[in-house]
Amino acid sequence: MLKRKIIILFLFGLKFSAFSQSFSGEITYNVKLGYKPLNDKDEKYKRGSSIIADIVESSQKDIEAIKTKLKFNSVVAVYSMEQQMERDVSSKFEAATAMLKLNNTFYQFQKDKLLLKQTEAFDKTFLIKSSWDMNWEISKETKSINGYRCFKATTTEVVKNRSGVFESPVVAWFTPEIPNEYGPIGYGGLPGLILKLEVKSNFPAQYEAESIEISKKALKIKKPSGEEISEKEMNKKYEQSVGNRL
Repeated sequence: MLKRKIIILFLFGLKFSAFSQSFSGEITYNVKLGYKPLNDKDEKYKRGSSIIADIVESSQKDIEAIKTKLKFNSVVAVYSMEQQMERDVSSKFEAATAMLKLNNTFYQFQKDKLLLKQTEAFDKTFLIKSSWDMNWEISKETKSINGYRCFKATTTEVVKNRSGVFESPVVAWFTPEIPNEYGPIGYGGLPGLILKLEVKSNFPAQYEAESIEISKKALKIKKPSGEEISEKEMNKKYEQSVGNRL
């Protein structure tokens, strides 16, 4: 625990001694899938595993060809998938982007640690509210990403649904050299911007910065539109929708 406190103090020292202000910028991330079926005796799991494996096999090249972008300033960040050229999009590709949450746009508000996930549902645009202040464990392990010194942080994401409670390890590599606390697909809350993210869920993926553009001029980000709603309220809407169709 003492070592962890020393690391955090050191990181904050780097953050605030090197920079007296937050920056604006744009970071382009590539996406790579990391799914490998598990050898599990449960037949229900095997069927689900086979479906996911089929989605990955059919859409992997298309997924890894897309780019995602994080635009940020000292107040807010927006993360989304870049528009692709017109082409035929398969249902499996759409399923893959949904599993990766890339069919949504994420807005992170740094001061309040507020996350708004913009999504289309029931012929409306919703802004699903949650917190992106996560319980990270920061280590002294480092690596260089795109010329920036990054530190490793880990956490466990807990998801509860009708099928049960699921825990997924998450690994982030963040740099105090860019002191904004944002990251891809709504992850953040570290003393520096996340340049690489590994989400090891049942549909694991990796997001890594391939280009970084930093500016001291404030980047304007348009305010998101849509009906604000909590995750609990949104889940209730989905459950009611499913119930009405049965």
